[in-house]
Amino acid sequence: MHARPAVACRRVASGLGPGLASWSGDGSALVLVPDPARQPGALLSWQPGQRQARLLSETRRLGDYAWFPGAPRLVACALGGPEPGLLVIGLNGAPVRKLAAMGGLT
Repeated sequence: MHARPAVACRRVASGLGPGLASWSGDGSALVLVPDPARQPGALLSWQPGQRQARLLSETRRLGDYAWFPGAPRLVACALGGPEPGLLVIGLNGAPVRKLAAMGGLT
C-alpha cells in the first residue's frame, strides 16, 4: 500500500452553496458558479496564486457558460446589464467580444 502525498487545500470562496466549478482546458483558471437561488447570475474566477476568487461581473447576470478553446476566456450568456447576449469574457470580467445579441438566442 502506497501513502498518498499530502495536498494543501485552501478556501478561495465561501458561502457559495451547492454550486459547480470547472477548470479551463489548460488548468490556468477555475470558474465557480454559486447557488443560483442565493446569487443569481454570478460567476467567480480563481487562478492559482490569487488569494481569493473574483466576481466576473457586477453589472450583468451571466447564465450558462463554456470555456473558450485555447485561452482562459469564457463564452457566457449575459441575461441582463448593458450588453445582453452571447459574450466572450476575459477572466477580469470585461467583455472581449459580443458574439450574438439576445434576440433569438436559445
